[in-house]
Formats: sequence, C-alpha cells, structure tokens
Amino acid sequence: TVYAYARLTTGPCKDYADRIDIKVFQEIERVFVTKMKEFCPQDLSNAIWALATLFNAMLYEPGDEMMKSMVQELLNRKLPDFKPQELKDIVWGFASLNIDPGTDILTQLSSEIMKKFHDFKPQEVVNSLWAF
Repeated sequence: TVYAYARLTTGPCKDYADRIDIKVFQEIERVFVTKMKEFCPQDLSNAIWALATLFNAMLYEPGDEMMKSMVQELLNRKLPDFKPQELKDIVWGFASLNIDPGTDILTQLSSEIMKKFHDFKPQEVVNSLWAF
C-alpha cells in the first residue's frame, strides 16, 4: 500500500498525491512495526524506499519508532539474502530520510554491497554511492 502511494508521487497520477490521508499512513506505520518480522527482504526494502519517496515529496515523515524498528529488523536479518536492488533501496532510503541508522548497520550494508558490487546495475551503483 505504501509503495503504491509512493508511486503516485512519481508517475502520471502525481497530481493526486496531495490527497493522501495522513491517518492511513499512521495505521500503516502501526502495522509495519508489529508485522515487520514477517517481511521478506523485498518487502522491507520496498517499505524503506516508499517512505523515503513520500518524505522527498513532502507528503509524509515516518515516526522514530518505525525507523528504529526497521534498523533493528535489518540488524537481525541475514544481509546476504538481500539482492543488489534491495540493498540499494535501503541505503538510498536511509540517506533520503536523513536517518543515521548507526555504524553497525552501515558497516554491514556497505560490506554486503561490496561483496555483490559486480551484480549491481549502473543506476544501483550510482544510487548506492550517493547514499554513502
């Protein structure tokens, strides 16, 4: 759902993006925090990307509890399970949200990115470099 809202800000429907109800996002945030452990790597990276996209469009600012939960969930995950696009979306999302997730997760993310660097598409490389 949050991914679909974020796509509204970048596509041909962007004129409708300002009609997003903040209460919807507050409920989504509540569900994220309680269900995040069930997210696959793509779900987690898409959520971070979508929140950052909405933040960049000045439509929503995620709460501290949710962002701390996302960082903690990433620390509990096996980053080798994440694909290059998912890693890129995570670091891009944190940078776009102006969030410092901490040295531990940044070290782990950068290490995993370097291991998979040869699998990154050019745009993924650029976005990852920008994020750091």
